[in-house]
Amino acid sequence: GGGGTCSSDGGGTFTVTEEGSEGHGATVTITVKEDEKEYLEEARIRQVLKKYSSFVPYPIELNGERVEVQKAIWSHEPSQVSADEHEEFFKHLTSGFEAPLHTLHYRADAPLQLQSLLYVPKYHTEKFGLGRMAPAIDLYCRKVLISKEWGWPDWLRFVKGVVDCEDLPLNVSPRGG
Repeated sequence: GGGGTCSSDGGGTFTVTEEGSEGHGATVTITVKEDEKEYLEEARIRQVLKKYSSFVPYPIELNGERVEVQKAIWSHEPSQVSADEHEEFFKHLTSGFEAPLHTLHYRADAPLQLQSLLYVPKYHTEKFGLGRMAPAIDLYCRKVLISKEWGWPDWLRFVKGVVDCEDLPLNVSPRGG
């Protein structure tokens, strides 16, 4: 087979060398600084994978065990997603037990390819004195989490969901910085 090795010292550049390889897939070997050793612990790796790669369409294995991946239902046609799937996804997003009050599943192709799935919860926790809610719309690019804080209007902080923009340039901060 034909494979290769991609190497980087973390300085912004990398080198690729061709090598033979067996089978499909990739092996990722990471060397970290002494004060970043926590990223070598399996629990921390799982936490990072869950946070940033919960919806990637490729199987991920860690130490020979498949890492659980959620279905990115926002990428499906709205008519193909059932009420039960919306309820389960909403529960996943909010770590809650209730179905949403309202669902908006939106797609646009021009000028940007954009997919969004927004939910209005049945209950607004600020009314019960549980503190001010943080905005909870996650920004994704091709099903990979880019930011949880990207400028969603504060007055819509009760809305939960995801926005996925395939055309988002990854070398530009979503906050414009």
